[in-house]
Amino acid sequence: MTGPVSRRLATALAGALLVLSPLVGCAPDAGPARADPLAPLAGAPVVLISLDTLRADRLGCLGNTRGLTPHLDAFAGDALLFERCFASANNTAPSHMTMLTGLSPIVHGIDHGEPGRPAEAVPLLADVLNRAGWETWALADGGFVTRGFGFDRGFDRFESELQPFEHKLPLLLEWIAEGPRATAGGDAAPRLLFVHTYEPHSPYAPREEFDRFTDDAYDGRLRPVVEEIREAFENPEQSYEMGVLARNFWKDRGHLQDDDVEYLRGLYDGGVLQTDALMGRVLDALRRGGWYDEAWIVITSDHGEAFREHGSFEHRQLFTEELHVPLIIRPPGGLPGGRRTADTARLLDVAPTILHAVGLPRPALVEGRSLLPLGAFRDRPIYSVAGESRHYRSLQMGDLKVHRRWGGRIELFDLASDPTESDDLSLRDPPPPWAAAALAAMDEIEEQAAALREAVGEPGSTGAIDPEVLEELIRLGYIGGDN
Repeated sequence: MTGPVSRRLATALAGALLVLSPLVGCAPDAGPARADPLAPLAGAPVVLISLDTLRADRLGCLGNTRGLTPHLDAFAGDALLFERCFASANNTAPSHMTMLTGLSPIVHGIDHGEPGRPAEAVPLLADVLNRAGWETWALADGGFVTRGFGFDRGFDRFESELQPFEHKLPLLLEWIAEGPRATAGGDAAPRLLFVHTYEPHSPYAPREEFDRFTDDAYDGRLRPVVEEIREAFENPEQSYEMGVLARNFWKDRGHLQDDDVEYLRGLYDGGVLQTDALMGRVLDALRRGGWYDEAWIVITSDHGEAFREHGSFEHRQLFTEELHVPLIIRPPGGLPGGRRTADTARLLDVAPTILHAVGLPRPALVEGRSLLPLGAFRDRPIYSVAGESRHYRSLQMGDLKVHRRWGGRIELFDLASDPTESDDLSLRDPPPPWAAAALAAMDEIEEQAAALREAVGEPGSTGAIDPEVLEELIRLGYIGGDN
């Protein structure tokens, strides 16, 4: 193999090997100086915000020109913005568990289709911090981010209810205004605040003041449905049943016309604008509460959303519109002038990055790697699954991407020349020369993930990992290192 494609593949394969090889050393001592704002700062508070179903391409700081995210754009102005961050799954439960553990869905085993708590050996971020003396709070929007899926482990406070985020915003503002508890030594305990909202998620029904991107002349079947949903969202006394509302919203989705799809896009964009406004209130509260310049603040999403770019709606496949998510990290005191990077980031790396940022070692049983310092792993392989079943998965390495679908069907894309994944190179005769190596890399990642899954145990397992098994996994390079 020669030429640009093979060189890109060689670089990508090198990234695949890097992510599976152990690191040496540990998080450096931050010390009193902050010459490098992105250096670890022990004991700094952490705020992690997940805006469920937010596509990266809706942010102005990532190129959108509709003015949907003024508050998030301003937040990114003195923060670290990752232009290329990707999810490991296209559904809420597995993707959030990856975000909070640094383990891929086929290792932690949490699937959106059936509630189940992760094995005790799975290291959740809140649990790791709580054991280190942190005060840990979570305010989630219910659905899949619940006790039933094990997301409460390690949280001192865990509130999760399926209702419009604005209805629970007063509780969040109260928490932000509350001071930290004192430790046994009299010091203030460091704090983790995890916030999750479904605001951009379907069924899309932004309040009228934010519904600025739909055609007033649209009179299709979706308009009265949206009015009904909007009334349910805005009435705190009315039962809020996302499942019922969503089923009605998506009824006969296979027969939607082009004007219906355009209406959906406009509704979604209005929902993004509404979400941004809510985040503006949260960020203002963080400023008033003294968190804003003390904390590491991380804003991201679990997955994106499709509008029939590849034949489907919502998040059912593994194309870029469903996997590319925002990731903005603001260090304590901010990052003067802001910074953006094209280094590949993954939700798999969020928990290890947070631990590194506060000067704590990464648990041995973690696949993800800290994104700091920048440039350590520029070409991380992006392995993603549709849920936990592995019947449909993808692997992106550099600009090269392979889809492995149900029944073994293969799709191949070169994103450098085809960023919308519309030209399936597997249909060429012969297929591109890098295909075999990409599939072999996927096989290797899956074999190593299977070894980790066996060590961790199935969801619900209560036993600890055998120390000999853990030592063997580290020796083989499947896991290890401190960041």
